[in-house]
Parts: sequence; structure tokens; C-alpha cells
Amino acid sequence: MKFSIITVVKNEISKIGLTIKSLKNQSFKDYEHIIFDGESTDGTSEFLKKISNKKILYFRENDKGVYDALNKSFKKAKGEYLIVLHSGDFFYSKHSLNILSKFIDKNKNYDFYFSNILFYNQENKNISRVWKIPSKNDDKLNFLKIAHTSLCVKKKISKKTFYDEKFKISADMDYLFKLCQNYKGKYFDNFFIYMEDQGLSNSKKYFLIKLKEDFEILYKRFNIFFLFILIYKLSLKIPGILTKKKIYKKNYINEKNKLI
Repeated sequence: MKFSIITVVKNEISKIGLTIKSLKNQSFKDYEHIIFDGESTDGTSEFLKKISNKKILYFRENDKGVYDALNKSFKKAKGEYLIVLHSGDFFYSKHSLNILSKFIDKNKNYDFYFSNILFYNQENKNISRVWKIPSKNDDKLNFLKIAHTSLCVKKKISKKTFYDEKFKISADMDYLFKLCQNYKGKYFDNFFIYMEDQGLSNSKKYFLIKLKEDFEILYKRFNIFFLFILIYKLSLKIPGILTKKKIYKKNYINEKNKLI
């Protein structure tokens, strides 16, 4: 099996169906879909139990947060490569996995792959941010440039590298740092995912917690230079905010309508 697609969900009955259908519609079929449900109470669990799809592996367990759930899911995965697809997110096109698979086959000497994503806002039904930052494969600062949901990682890496669960929001950045320092990554200049901009990392509610965790992670790695790295990290978001987004709206609407 080539891909293990991992979705962590808790009380997201209004979003999970979109994500499941997006994966089901993929032209590439050599995958499993692991759905880790952190004991939802809003009807999500009942909804998932009723789905008849042999590719879905459903687990309902208590967890200590999203990163604990991801670590547990990585251990359950059987695919050669791991991809995290959050509840509410969906693929750029029905050929996204097929395109990625072919790219990997041509570039097998790498441990992980990353590409571009588009953030969407559910309320105004528009693209809110473009994440497309060209990167050199051996750049040690790539951990600041990589969109976590664009990652495709070899399964064998998950046995040695995992999410630090003491970080509730920024564990993804810490994880990316470890990947970029210890493994070979390959940038794929292609849009892969539409990501909802209401996730933990983008939430105003958790901004101060995220900022504190970012400080801790960067200070540990860069000592007195951490502030320069943090400023650089924030500056990387500016082009994606200022980019003209109308050119991406038509495809977003078309793909979203296919899933409704």
C-alpha cells in the first residue's frame, strides 16, 4: 500500500464528510484512510460508524490532543507514505494523489515531500491565503516554509521522529524542524490541499499559546538568534496574504461543489 491518509477528528460532524468524499473521489486508489476519532459527542462517531468503505479504518479512542492522536495514528498506519488530511480540508483536484505518486516515483531518494496549499475561509467562501514558498531541498530553514498539511513522509521515519505532545499548538513546527535537520526533503511545486483557515494554528483564540510555544521551540534551537528567526517566519506569510487570489477562486468553487 502506498499512502496512509490520516484524519484526526473530534466533534466535527459538519466537516468530516467533505474530507472523506474528497479522498473517495481521488483517481489514485492505493491508499488507506485512517480516521482517529477522539470520542466525539456531536454525532460524528455515529456518522462514521455508518459509512461503508473498506478503505476507511475507524478508531475511536481517548487522546491527549491532536498530536497525541497523530502519533497513535502513525503507529497504526500500513502505507509506505503518511499524509495528514485534517477534517474540513480537501484535495486540490481528484488527481492530487496520482500526481504526487508519480512525482515520488521519479524522486525516490528522499525521505519526505512537500508542496503548496491554499487556505480557504468557510464563511465568505473564498481563498484567504496562498502558501507557495519555493524552497531549496537542503535548506535547513525549510521547516518555516513547509505547510504541514502538504507533507508526505515515509512511514519508516515515524518510528524515530514524532510530535512532541507537550506542545498543544506548535508541535507541527517542532516536528518539521526535526525532519529538515535529519532527513532529505524534496519540494514539489504543485498545489495539493485546500486547508480551512480555522484550524488551531490559525485560530485567534490560541494565538498567545502558539506564540509562547513558538518562542520556546525557536529559542531552544537558535538561542539568542531566535527572535530573528521568528520575524523571518512571520515575514514568509506576507506574500501569501498579498497574492491575488481571484485566479484560484474558480477552481476552489468547482472542487468544493463536487463535494457538497
